[in-house]
Amino acid sequence: MAIQSSTISDSFESQKAMLESMAPTMNRGQLSSFITHFAEKIGVEKFKARAAEEILRITKPADVVPNIYGDYRQIVHDGIGFLLSGFSLSRLADIVADQFQMGKNAGVEDRLIKLAGQIPTLHKLGQIIARNRNVEPGFKKWLIRLENGFHGTDIHLIQQKIKAEIGELIKTFSIKIENHIMAEASVGTVVGFTWQKPDTGKQAKGVFKLLRPRIKERLAEELLLLEKLADFFEKNRHCYTLANFRFVETFREIRNALQKEMNLEGEQRNLRRALFFYRKDKTAEIPRVLPNFSTENMTAMEFMEGRKITETPRLSEDRKHYARLLFHTLVAQPLFSREKETLFHGDPHAGNIYAHKDEKENDLRLILLDWSQTGALSKEQRLNITRLALGILIENESQICDAVEALSETPPQAETERETDSGKEVIPRIVREIADSQEYLSAQLTKKLFVVIDQAVIKGIQFPGELLLFRKAFFTLEGVIYDLDPEFDMDAYIVRVLSRFVLEETPKRWLYAMLLNSDLPEYYSSHLSNKDLHQIGTHFFMEGMRKGAEVLNKTIENYFEFMTFPAEAGTASRKRER
Repeated sequence: MAIQSSTISDSFESQKAMLESMAPTMNRGQLSSFITHFAEKIGVEKFKARAAEEILRITKPADVVPNIYGDYRQIVHDGIGFLLSGFSLSRLADIVADQFQMGKNAGVEDRLIKLAGQIPTLHKLGQIIARNRNVEPGFKKWLIRLENGFHGTDIHLIQQKIKAEIGELIKTFSIKIENHIMAEASVGTVVGFTWQKPDTGKQAKGVFKLLRPRIKERLAEELLLLEKLADFFEKNRHCYTLANFRFVETFREIRNALQKEMNLEGEQRNLRRALFFYRKDKTAEIPRVLPNFSTENMTAMEFMEGRKITETPRLSEDRKHYARLLFHTLVAQPLFSREKETLFHGDPHAGNIYAHKDEKENDLRLILLDWSQTGALSKEQRLNITRLALGILIENESQICDAVEALSETPPQAETERETDSGKEVIPRIVREIADSQEYLSAQLTKKLFVVIDQAVIKGIQFPGELLLFRKAFFTLEGVIYDLDPEFDMDAYIVRVLSRFVLEETPKRWLYAMLLNSDLPEYYSSHLSNKDLHQIGTHFFMEGMRKGAEVLNKTIENYFEFMTFPAEAGTASRKRER
């Protein structure tokens, strides 16, 4: 058995050396056919396992995981290896061929970018990692290319798909499709076009968004493998440090996110909802859907002039302004809206956010693209988020636990007999563990809130999908804001927003102060009742008293040290004289 394994390994290495020398003289199809023939010769399953190992070795995907999430590295490594070895032979052969055609001297970053472009789940993971400020700067620079990368899609195939979708409308509206890909994401391809308005005869610009060729087949394969991968991790969870991590639920979230991106009709509905939600905001622009040209398989939108927000010149003051606008538009507005249910952008990486400046008016605007991943928060959820933030602010463990329990769907499994007897012991233990973690202690208030949710998920607490999407969106947006303005203070901005609300609510607060049973957080835009404000005031008063007492005690200690020093010095001097 060992001899056979050694023979296969030697054969693989010899074929690899041969392919490296032949790759420059062959096209991808020829190379892929050669690889397929070799795989069938040595055994398909053995080849797939060996090829997956080799791709992991040369791309090193686990290395891009930040130190702060180091526990995930083995999961990332094993997960990608599982996917690769589970792909069909033809798909894996194409991936191997592309890696060979990059040449022996290709860098790890370029190889990983190429690999991510062929695996939607890996592409999505790379996009999320790219905006984490803890990523090593060199890798981060390369990963940002995933935001609007180009993956070699044939423009002629896309043009044919567009013509097949809208047929005679091309002549009716004098549509001219551009000859280049404008942008590509994990599943979508965007191409520009011009068309003539029949009522005015004027030309207008638009964009078509379609699914990348073969993406449905590839994603169907990956989603099926994700289910198997979740089961694999569940059965082998003892091999990983994330003992309570809910693999099945987490992989279900990844699957749902990618399925949403595949649903172009769903995104068309989300674009209309977003347009309505931000109808009164003059600083946020949402592309309008062009219904005449939109179909089940293609979304047509108006073209919006702008550039990727992080491409704003580094020394420009506009970057600070954009950072404030982003936080206000994508975090503060959804949280404190008066609507019963609020909308939020579920994937706000820099590739989905463009900036436009009207030089004449000196007016700055945000252009919010790609609403395939859109979430909604209920009034109750937003009240409990504020309740959690309040508990963190006043350092009230009981209030934090109550808010976490109210936000969660099901409690985590108990680890001790005591916790089994009383499920209420589980959440307090987890909250105390989180509160003692370095990530929590070093974070500001606003981020602390999302750290609690993030770490609670890892420790086994299950939250609704919408809340998890909002938490993911926050961490993505945090990276973009940090790139724009590293000094932006989220806490200070939230305080200003809430202070303005509280000031506007003063007449209502006087009324409800006399009706104690009616003084509830849901009656206020700030989500803070008079009782909540009293708690905050009392906390900071006591905190001020405590700090004042510490200063006073230190002053008294210093005074007595000063008073006793001359006496001690005099005694020592007299001893020397003797």
